[in-house]
Amino acid sequence: MSRTRTRIDAVAFTLLLLVALSVAPVAGAALDAGGSDAAGGADGGSAVDARGSMAVDDRTPTTATAIDLGAAGSAARNVETNSTARNSNLSFTLDGPTLEIEVSTDAFESENETGIDVVVADEDPYENLDGSESNGTYIYEVDLTQGSFDDLSDATVTVSRTSDGESLGDGTGTLWYVDLTGDGATFDGQNQLTVPIEQSIGLQGNLRFTLSAGGEEADVYAERIDPASDADPDRLRFVRSSGFETLIGTGEDIEIGAADHEDAPRVGSPTTIAVDDITNNPQVRLDAGDVVVAHPQIANGSEYVVTIEGTIGDRSPITTRSITAEAGGELRFSSEGLVLGAPGSEVEVEIQGAGGTVGSGTTTISGSVLEARVTNASTVVVDGLSDTVALDTNDDENATPTVDVYVSWENRSGEPRLLEDVPVDVDNETLVVPETGYRLTGTGHTLLIVTEEDETAVASIVDGSADEDTGVEPLTGGIGGAGGIVGIVGTVIGSTIGQAILGFLLVVVIGGIGVFKLTSSGGSDGPGGSGGRGQSGAGGGMGIQTVDVDLVDASGDPVDTTRTVVFEPTGGMANTMNPQQKRVAGSGEVDVPEQQYYVRVEGSDTGTTLPRGQESIRVQVPPQQGTVTVHSARDEDERIAGAEIRCRAPEDVITTDVDGDDLRTDGDGTTTLELPPSVDPESVTLEVEHDRYESTESGLQQSIGLEPKTGTIVVETGIDGQSAGNVPVSVQPVGEFPRANDGGTEARSDDDGSVTIDDLVIGEYRVTASFDSDAIVDVDEETVEVVADEQRRVSIDGAFDFDLAPYQARIDELNEEIADLTRSNRDGAIPYYYGSVLTAALDLLATFPDQGLLFVEHGVDPDEVTEAVLAAVADAIEYTRDAMTTKQNVDLFGACSSLRNERVRWEGDPAVLTTSGDDRRSGGSGQRSSSGRRGGGRSDDRRGRSGGGTGASRGSDQRTAMLEELVTVVAADRADHRGRTADRLEETEAVLSERRGEVSTVSPVREQYDRIKDHLSSTPGDTRTETRVQFVVSAWMLDAVQRVFDHPELVDRLEETVF
Repeated sequence: MSRTRTRIDAVAFTLLLLVALSVAPVAGAALDAGGSDAAGGADGGSAVDARGSMAVDDRTPTTATAIDLGAAGSAARNVETNSTARNSNLSFTLDGPTLEIEVSTDAFESENETGIDVVVADEDPYENLDGSESNGTYIYEVDLTQGSFDDLSDATVTVSRTSDGESLGDGTGTLWYVDLTGDGATFDGQNQLTVPIEQSIGLQGNLRFTLSAGGEEADVYAERIDPASDADPDRLRFVRSSGFETLIGTGEDIEIGAADHEDAPRVGSPTTIAVDDITNNPQVRLDAGDVVVAHPQIANGSEYVVTIEGTIGDRSPITTRSITAEAGGELRFSSEGLVLGAPGSEVEVEIQGAGGTVGSGTTTISGSVLEARVTNASTVVVDGLSDTVALDTNDDENATPTVDVYVSWENRSGEPRLLEDVPVDVDNETLVVPETGYRLTGTGHTLLIVTEEDETAVASIVDGSADEDTGVEPLTGGIGGAGGIVGIVGTVIGSTIGQAILGFLLVVVIGGIGVFKLTSSGGSDGPGGSGGRGQSGAGGGMGIQTVDVDLVDASGDPVDTTRTVVFEPTGGMANTMNPQQKRVAGSGEVDVPEQQYYVRVEGSDTGTTLPRGQESIRVQVPPQQGTVTVHSARDEDERIAGAEIRCRAPEDVITTDVDGDDLRTDGDGTTTLELPPSVDPESVTLEVEHDRYESTESGLQQSIGLEPKTGTIVVETGIDGQSAGNVPVSVQPVGEFPRANDGGTEARSDDDGSVTIDDLVIGEYRVTASFDSDAIVDVDEETVEVVADEQRRVSIDGAFDFDLAPYQARIDELNEEIADLTRSNRDGAIPYYYGSVLTAALDLLATFPDQGLLFVEHGVDPDEVTEAVLAAVADAIEYTRDAMTTKQNVDLFGACSSLRNERVRWEGDPAVLTTSGDDRRSGGSGQRSSSGRRGGGRSDDRRGRSGGGTGASRGSDQRTAMLEELVTVVAADRADHRGRTADRLEETEAVLSERRGEVSTVSPVREQYDRIKDHLSSTPGDTRTETRVQFVVSAWMLDAVQRVFDHPELVDRLEETVF
């Protein structure tokens, strides 16, 4: 120390010791011989009293390395067909617990004898199975849960005809199947996961599954185990493989699914195991001299910090260890020097991992009380020293502070030892006490630590191991009772020397430091005294040496970089002195305890020996190597081979890989770079290029993602050459490159039948359209090549597939029946007029094959509408015939036979769901929205129609208007046709009442009106389409009834007088 130092001379110390012994009488037998043995003597063997002590390992946990296992796939393969017979075209498909068998219809001689017999794995047969026929193939289902199978790996399935036993073929495959449940999942005594089975088929041996957790995935084997009792289900027990350890180390729930492998069981549905919910508190036990802390979520290879707080009387010793798990589910560390508590006592256990607390709780110690053994030590770790006292470095951050240490040795004389100028490794809180000629033996050693500023701390050494931490308590001053040094030392010193040490510390703290210290700057006080700075010997200390450190590269040139330089003691101090770590910026001076070292840069295996007393050293800084992986930014598993890498900054600092080759990624998408030691990795900028990916600039990092180059396509949808809007479009990748980087897209064309799809990865795609309609549309798929930064167009034109030919004979028959309404020697003007409505309805059918767009946009089946129109026209012919052949009408038409033969056609308003006072395109369910989507009708301006007024659709436009009205009503999600028709009936009734007095008779009008009304009252039609078409045709007939009075030729007939 660089201050005036007081020492306790022999005489003063003897007086102090006598005072201490008079205050605290101690039996001579209470002192342990051997405390002052030379360094080569035997260790003591007494037990260690660890009351109030805390053991802490100075290592810190690190994150476990993630293992990339790739992506798991789907379930197992199907059964492969071995042989077929009799043109059976036999094939097999597995669907859950069901085996589907397909057999060609050609394999059977009679449609009445199509049963088959199936034998699985030579077990009892499934006999006379019935199949369903589809497209020339019979499909049979074999419920595997109905069989009793021991093992269905490589099971053979044979198929034969039931009728004559003739073989149809056979196949072979693994038929394993299992359904699991997370309810009741547990970890067993070996910390292996066991999961209940809900249903299984033929499981045997090692079974492969894909497990995932926290973004990680691994294939893990399991075996089936018998239940603990008849009431319990069978279980699967999963092996704690390296893959399982990776998953359990994530701390997340584990999902169990099928592995993508031919010999893996099929799984009904993935099962999630809530790991936190099925794990108990950590367990502590003693096993062969080790403390074992068990918990299922401890992952092999990961680091953890374990804290155990025990109970001994009114004391609570705490033990903390940083440990790397060497087996899944448990942590082990030596029990040497530890006392956790009495047998059967409870301890609090907490396990901390990289992601937080893994487990905590109270458990009971199993095994016997742990005993301590004392080992040789020249360095002592003092946990909490830096927090207890200030360690002055005199404003020199590289300086090593020193302290004086008073050690209470367990020997018969009870004589304490003073070690001066003991170096302190502040970062590691280590006292370096080399070459003192003593070692710590026995139990209850106590250190009184005095800093340059006379701050003090008491440390209790549980055993002499240099690897064991000690607890630290500050001296607060009190002299009596349990306070200050009296209380502190009383709790940490064994009962055999407690009174002697107490007296010694009282004298030293109260009197020795304040009264009996003599001024001195160094040197030895004589034989047996304490050595001064830089001297060694009994009770001596260790000097500090200053070393000039220069960082150089492999060529010996200076390196301007900052590195941590490690000084590792060698020779006799190799196992007793901790390494010294110093930060050096290019070059500089560092202070280390005077000793021989092996010096190297942290992280490097190359170093240089520094002999004791040497004042300078050149330390080689190795090049920095790192592997760069280039992958698709859309899928990290898609590695990019052949990517070119250039160093943009610092320019040309990296030009080749470690093999001297051009910087280009290999087949696995990786390359290894070597960076000169003088270059800061954070200053490096890399440019990565590839012909199929966008170039990018990146810092020096392990993983670089490139965005694939993309282009644009415009898809146009239509039907029979007419643009069709609101059509679903599917764009799926075909080429290998887009399949690896683009999952395709689904879109929908706009009202104009067009959709633009951007950001498609370059390559070939298949484009299809799905016309969401009951109408039949034939669509051919198209292929298109997407080019970077270009727009390509592709047209999908559907062909409307509707044929009127099957209905033509019925149409001709109905036209004949309409013509028969006027075939007599009586006047036929009015019957012809009514028949013209029905003729117009039948004429609509001829336009159907050319109206694909209309049917598709409204989602209407043209065949259903055709059949409904034919039925409605047939009904209308019947009730019109009845109305026109009443006696009164027959007489009237007979009386009109002398009138001119007139042929008046109906050219009324097809808008059946509006009354004469309504806006023709508002209200009801037949309104048309501008969206053009099914259910709301289609926009009127698509056909250029006005939509307003009652006479807007006349002449040649009437057919178009009728067709649109018919399809719109059928397609409407909700149609108020009944209410609207009731309004039309009421309106027609009013017209008849109003016009009745203007003519001689209204019988042809009244009779037709009554027949229409009766027909509608019967709610005609079996389906929604038929019912709506009936109301449409009847509404057109009602419009014709009202408009009779608008035609003078027909009014002339009503004015005739019948006698």
